[in-house]
Amino acid sequence: MKILLISPPFNRLKGIGHFHFPLGLGYLAAAVADKGVEVRIYDSELPQKGEDVKPLSNVFLLDAHRNFTQSLKESNHPVWREVYDTLNYYQPDIVGMTVFTPLYGSARKITSLCKDFNNKCIVIWGGPHPTLLAEEVMQKEKGVDFVVRGEGEVTFRELVRHLTRGKQAFHEIDGLSYRAKGEIKHNKTRDLIQDLDELPFPRRDLLLNDISDNRIFNNIMGSRGCPYNCAYCSSTQFWNRRVRFRSVTNIIGEMKHLKRDFHVTELEFWDDSFTLNREWTTELCNNMISQKLNLSWWCNTRPDLIDEEKLKIMKKAGCTAINIGIETGSEKTLSYLNRNLSLEDISNSSKLLRKMHIDWYAYFMLGFPYETVEDIEHTRGLMRSLSASHITLSIFNPYPKTRLFEISRKLGFIPDDFNWSQFSHQSPNNHFIKNVSKDEFRKIVREAAEECDRINKSFIKKVRRIITKRHYYYRNPLVFFKKIKKLMYCSPFHVSF
Repeated sequence: MKILLISPPFNRLKGIGHFHFPLGLGYLAAAVADKGVEVRIYDSELPQKGEDVKPLSNVFLLDAHRNFTQSLKESNHPVWREVYDTLNYYQPDIVGMTVFTPLYGSARKITSLCKDFNNKCIVIWGGPHPTLLAEEVMQKEKGVDFVVRGEGEVTFRELVRHLTRGKQAFHEIDGLSYRAKGEIKHNKTRDLIQDLDELPFPRRDLLLNDISDNRIFNNIMGSRGCPYNCAYCSSTQFWNRRVRFRSVTNIIGEMKHLKRDFHVTELEFWDDSFTLNREWTTELCNNMISQKLNLSWWCNTRPDLIDEEKLKIMKKAGCTAINIGIETGSEKTLSYLNRNLSLEDISNSSKLLRKMHIDWYAYFMLGFPYETVEDIEHTRGLMRSLSASHITLSIFNPYPKTRLFEISRKLGFIPDDFNWSQFSHQSPNNHFIKNVSKDEFRKIVREAAEECDRINKSFIKKVRRIITKRHYYYRNPLVFFKKIKKLMYCSPFHVSF
């Protein structure tokens, strides 16, 4: 039996480059690779060699959203032709997809292509959206045969075992939704994996795409879950506010594997909050230093989870950048979002990162249901005042089962037949804010996006990014010269230092 795990396209349909290995699919592939099946991963988000992709900017993300929505209507779009050709080439019996809410439209399209290719092809959806809305997905998407809810490795492995053996006792599999005799069945929720070290490393080697740059393999996760309860985030529903950490020995082993087998020189930790556990973070950094991994890396965290002592050891271990979710510059909105943060926390973290010469990227969001124009102006003011090297602007979108989703529904912004295919944090059509008209809000978003891009394109900030990594470049001059070479042939704002 042949299995093809597909990452649906999103940014690529907008004409934007996306260069990250689909880590979740890598874990699923590893879970079944030795079970008597042939499995491959196909990332339809990865551009082909020579494909024209545009530099990422906040304004272009707004303008390019129409490219995405239009592509969902075009059966002859090059990406859909590529997907269909890949199905014909590989001839899978099973297709599995990880579906985040913004990918819903793409996942529907690929499901249709799978059934056109072979109506007996088994289609499995997993990931946050079908986990939270399994009943709705099974009712509306007749081409979806199974939904794997929650953490997927064990459920997917058991399902594949049943399918390969022709066993129909799907009721035995925790965490599975399926159809039986015309009825939709939802088995009990599967417990989270207790020991993440039991999972094999993601099978990056099973990627079907033709790859010219191994930097796509630079992502890794040391933990799963988030203990916070932000009103706009669905992580609470997916992970039950539990955080589990891999052992430091296990993580270091994967880092060595990436460096040895994939020639990775830079890493990005995809953990929700890398600095959540001081003891774990310190032990991991000390091991990076003692084992002389000599890797540049960056991570995600919160403003209140960093301090000078942590940053010193992280920097010594090779940390050159940190992504931080700020979201708003309004104290009132911070409280409303249940962020458990203050503007003082944000200001202090900005000053500290500047002092420590660590590059950092700030994430902001506009358009929360009860925001006012004054709240948005506070946010824009904070954007200008912070020392962030780069600002990413998003427009609020209500994720399923979150508190703000229910509020948005009560305010009349979400009809019963809500079109998930339109769901995007960069859609200029988003309007879930009560106190600002749609036209005025669209104008504000445009102005804010333009302002963020001006800040990001500052020559001083570009130079500062190079300076913050100077020690890493001194130890790895070939990496620096490769980036300079790329800079000669690309937009100067398309090269990440």
